[in-house]
Amino acid sequence: MDLLLIDNSNIFIEVKNLVGQDGRFDYDKFVRNYTNFKNQKKILVGSTPPKSDEFWSTMRSKGFDVYTYERKQNGEKAVDSKIIAKGVSFIVQQNHSATVNLLSGDFDMFPLT
Repeated sequence: MDLLLIDNSNIFIEVKNLVGQDGRFDYDKFVRNYTNFKNQKKILVGSTPPKSDEFWSTMRSKGFDVYTYERKQNGEKAVDSKIIAKGVSFIVQQNHSATVNLLSGDFDMFPLT
């Protein structure tokens, strides 16, 4: 089994930095093209959304394990910690070779890589 880890908050911020305020990451296209594998565990981690945000439930319906945390003034250390913990846990449980795909631009992920 392979693992896909997505740091949603970091992706959201970096797309806005690169493209501007109207920039959006096309998750539907991403899911269609890169996550339709039977042997893939998918994890999405990010900040707690507004109550009207359907994004998280949509991603759950697409097979993602979703974890959200409240944004704190010192950043999103809970998000980073969850991604690293899930990645390390996955790695140590593998009896066969596997692939970990990490979608983030956060240097805090360095210990996992």
